[in-house]
Amino acid sequence: MSGPQPSIQEIQQAQLLQAQQRIELMQQFFNEHGLREKTYLRRNDAARLERIRTSPDYAAAYAAQPLISIIVPTYNRAKIIIERTLPSVLRQDYPHWELLIVADRMDEAQAAMLRDAADSDPRVHFHNLKRRGKYPSLKGPMWYVAGTKPMNFGLRCARGAWIAHLDDDDEFLPEHLSSLLHAAQTQRSEWAHSKVRFIDDLGREQGLVGSEIPVHGVISRIGSLYHAGLKTFRYNPGCWKYFYPGDWDLWERLLQMGVSHTHVAQATAIHHGDYFRSDVVNGQNELAISIVHRAPTPTEAYRQWLQPMRLSPLQVSLQEARHGLRSVHVVVIDASGDMPGLQRSLSSLSAQLYQPWGISVLSVDSPALADGVSLQPLRDDGIAQLNELIHDTDAEWLLPLYAGDELAEHALLLLADRIGAQSELACCYVDEDVWQGDGYDQPLFKPDFNLDLLRSYPYIGRTLAMSRQALLALGGLNPIFGPLAHCDLVLRIVERFDLAAVGHIAEVLYHASQPFSQWLASPEVGRESAAVVSAHLQRLNIEHDMLPGAASGMNRVRYLHARQPMVSIIVPTRDQLPMLNGLIDSLLAKTSYPNYELLIVDNGSEEPAACAYLDGIEGLRSEQLRVLRYPHPFNYSAINNFAAAQARGEYLILLNNDTAVLHEDWIEALLNHAQRPEVGIVGAKLHYPDGRIQHAGVVLGLRGPADHPFIGQPMDAHGYMHRLQVDQNYTAVTAACLMVRKSIYDEVGGLDEQDFKVSYNDVDFCLKVHQAGHLIVWTPYARLMHEGSVSQNKVDKTAQEAKQKRFQGEQNAMYRKWLPLLARDPAYSVNLSIDGIGFELEQQRSTAWQPFVQPLLPRLFCVAADETGCGHYRVRQPFDAMRREGLAEGIVAAEHLLPVAMERFQPTALVLQRQVTDTQIKLLENYRDFSRAFRIYELDDYLPNIPVKSAFHNIMPKDVVKSLRRAIGTVDRFIVSTAVLAEQFKGFHADIRVVENRLPPRWWSELKNRRRIGAKPRVGWGGGASHRGDLELIADVVRDLANEVEWVFFGMCPDKLRPYVHEFHPGVPIGEYPAKLASLDLDLALAPLEDNVFNACKSSLRLLEYGACGFPVVCSDIVCYDNDLPVTRVKNRYKDWMAGIRMHLDDMDSTARAGDALRDAVHRDWMLEGQHLVDWRNAWLPG
Repeated sequence: MSGPQPSIQEIQQAQLLQAQQRIELMQQFFNEHGLREKTYLRRNDAARLERIRTSPDYAAAYAAQPLISIIVPTYNRAKIIIERTLPSVLRQDYPHWELLIVADRMDEAQAAMLRDAADSDPRVHFHNLKRRGKYPSLKGPMWYVAGTKPMNFGLRCARGAWIAHLDDDDEFLPEHLSSLLHAAQTQRSEWAHSKVRFIDDLGREQGLVGSEIPVHGVISRIGSLYHAGLKTFRYNPGCWKYFYPGDWDLWERLLQMGVSHTHVAQATAIHHGDYFRSDVVNGQNELAISIVHRAPTPTEAYRQWLQPMRLSPLQVSLQEARHGLRSVHVVVIDASGDMPGLQRSLSSLSAQLYQPWGISVLSVDSPALADGVSLQPLRDDGIAQLNELIHDTDAEWLLPLYAGDELAEHALLLLADRIGAQSELACCYVDEDVWQGDGYDQPLFKPDFNLDLLRSYPYIGRTLAMSRQALLALGGLNPIFGPLAHCDLVLRIVERFDLAAVGHIAEVLYHASQPFSQWLASPEVGRESAAVVSAHLQRLNIEHDMLPGAASGMNRVRYLHARQPMVSIIVPTRDQLPMLNGLIDSLLAKTSYPNYELLIVDNGSEEPAACAYLDGIEGLRSEQLRVLRYPHPFNYSAINNFAAAQARGEYLILLNNDTAVLHEDWIEALLNHAQRPEVGIVGAKLHYPDGRIQHAGVVLGLRGPADHPFIGQPMDAHGYMHRLQVDQNYTAVTAACLMVRKSIYDEVGGLDEQDFKVSYNDVDFCLKVHQAGHLIVWTPYARLMHEGSVSQNKVDKTAQEAKQKRFQGEQNAMYRKWLPLLARDPAYSVNLSIDGIGFELEQQRSTAWQPFVQPLLPRLFCVAADETGCGHYRVRQPFDAMRREGLAEGIVAAEHLLPVAMERFQPTALVLQRQVTDTQIKLLENYRDFSRAFRIYELDDYLPNIPVKSAFHNIMPKDVVKSLRRAIGTVDRFIVSTAVLAEQFKGFHADIRVVENRLPPRWWSELKNRRRIGAKPRVGWGGGASHRGDLELIADVVRDLANEVEWVFFGMCPDKLRPYVHEFHPGVPIGEYPAKLASLDLDLALAPLEDNVFNACKSSLRLLEYGACGFPVVCSDIVCYDNDLPVTRVKNRYKDWMAGIRMHLDDMDSTARAGDALRDAVHRDWMLEGQHLVDWRNAWLPG
């Protein structure tokens, strides 16, 4: 008779257990064989790379217009290639490519489809392999290596100077090849990699993948372009054995051999679906459960982002100890008798880390309230009662809160901090989201005060913190404007005081019960929106008409200017007759504004048709249409300055020749704002020829010094916070179409002809105008077509290498001149990303969150050399201890930051450990040139003399001394772990300091071990893979004592010692290392070291670790162990090692006491705590 059948849950549990066992077996395989196999395969990589770099063909990759080979491996996916992948390649704005589609023995019917597709373009080639590659049968491992055979075949066939990869269901964005090639050639890098947008099977955005330093999981194959000389390093079909996908395995290999690489901080490709597909996650192979993870939805991503933004008790106490915190009276308005909502609001107030001065409730009901909370019956909308409270309260600020809405627990603390630090503020608004029942969602990240955006719609939201003094000065809130009385107050504050009197805290402090879009669309807001703005303009005596905007609650202001001033339109050109002719035809035919002149600036046209056309215009001798000759090298700034000096107009329009007019009142739309006395520059909305968005303002810091958001969005897209639909202030706009008053152009010196000949001249110009106190306005009501970058790509004939050098110089000039403003664009938000397309969540903001006006503690940005060993002891553990003890704040970063991101982070000090590759040193040079932070270089080993038998011997750069001098030369202080190491590096830096290694108490202070538990004394060693030569010192000792002791080895054991070892324990993650070491229960620990310069420079860390475990120690008698620790030191001779060990074996009681004495010494003098921790922190700081 059969027994009871297992349940489905039991079966699933058993399957998961089996999968986990398989994973553990595979991981064991990696530990035992994978590292050895990888090391063997890569043993000659550095030498091979050097041969590639010295080969005659190497330089071809850096010549103008090199061929790029794009490889697409596939298996039976012809349809998606034809519909998506191939068209994305054909759309590339860089034309010099070949496409190799390689099928892994595809079905013939599908192969025929791809052959036909390939016939459409001679650059496209299709190959169908006769035999399919051999792959693992399990889906998880197969996922790692699928497509390896066609990929390697494509590499063999590739003729290009550069290699790009594209998966068969993914796509390149149009600028993919040009962006990566430009970056690689500009930086003289052998590998360029960009960010990649991930979109799931349902078309939902999953986020961006890609980082400055490529690591597993944050780099995508399709986002890479690498030097064709590297194509001999093929994809390894066996990498599944050690849990590496083929592309990640290749990238790690390239990094280890020292390939130079650069990062493009923008998305240039789109990955579709497969990475998170259900048929990869599920199926019969449970192993894939541990491999594939679903990307969070936008709601999940936001909630994960928001969750760590909590202040610790230490931060709260430090902030409260500061002087100048202001008192705030909160008024809760309950207009509907919403008792649950009222309770949520009051609960959020009782949870405030900084308690309100007072709480008043205005309610239509009569709720029971806690002591200290005043209650009044609500009259009308409560505005009159708020005005009465201004006179009754002694609080310095008032904050209305609507029943159901909540304040974040730190809201009043941050508000008090801000208004205490900025005494000029008369009101302040905050960022908000909405409560959805199960959490928060729909964050609204607002810009700093934006006058034209507020005139367009009440973007500041439903509530406003208000200064009681300002309210008294202005006569309180105006009740006639109902729900927008606070917006009316903001505008009156601007009229009475200044734009700077309106503050903004870029933190999500307000959790609304009603979505912002719903509030904006309400009839009450729609009814008052235009009225508030009209009253404001009437008070300023500005004649105007209020027109409806794109949606309810939105306005368009038409200013009724009395004059029609002369406008000079400046169009630089060279050849390109069809384009110029199209612009002039559209301009003359569609422009309704009568009072303008068109200045065509010829920059040395050579094509006969273009020359004849320009000569013909010149022969007309028209006052309205003039040709100016600028026969000098291309310099966009100089060309425009030359024309501006001869312009007769009161206003200038800078206009590219690759534009076209789309509607007749485009000049009127620009003049609508340009004639306002407070406005300096007006920008237009530009579309690609297919209607997609090309320009809708410039965001500072986006993808470099500055770039356009919303690129490629549909023509009718609304944009984040409706910003594609309304007039607003930006800090910069593009000069592809820009209007400026000529007097302002002259006032700021026009465009910069020296530092910004081609790139960023318009951004620099806008920032000069902004700095002079003028507004920059972007309007969606002036629309033109713009092809984009034609002058740079076709007119500027400068050699490619010179172009790249110039572009880099112009980027650097922007950073030197404007970096603080680039990092904190008032028209953007620090909560929004400076990568991708813009107006996306900044994932890094919540890491090391610092919301106060001034940091509470020294702020550190640390880069550890590794995630084990010295990376922990020298950076991660000291930093964690400092943070826990309230000595510092900051982050140990997974990747370096570019200048704008680093300026956003605003560290006090940078701690940079063992950065020796060319790419790393270039980043350090960036920090030197552009960061104001104090810079530390940290080193724990003497890298110029790594022992030959060490696993790390071949990893260092060939000329490591030169690399170290470059790296150390970029910093303010050089910190090492021993005095001997400092002496070896004498002359490398003027400020070398010694900070000795110590043990973090959390890991090492409470370890327990047992003694004499074996049949024989347990004697052993623990450490990493770099100590093969050290262990070989005692090989004969191990052999000859094998019958007298139980040898225990942990971490590594040379093969020649294995027959004599009683126990071998493989390495464990660093966090488990202390407990694992103690669990060896050694009666005696050994610490052999070869006597060489490298080891002489080391610290006594091994002795400290043994001592914390209570192990007595016999060690080599060399310089690094010459200290006061109670251990037995012996010469590196067989007889001395044998004598030292036997001495302890002969008296195990004394040996145990020696272990206790060593533990006491370590706990007393060598723990990372107290003054030792303070001294370490001080070494990382200026002074």
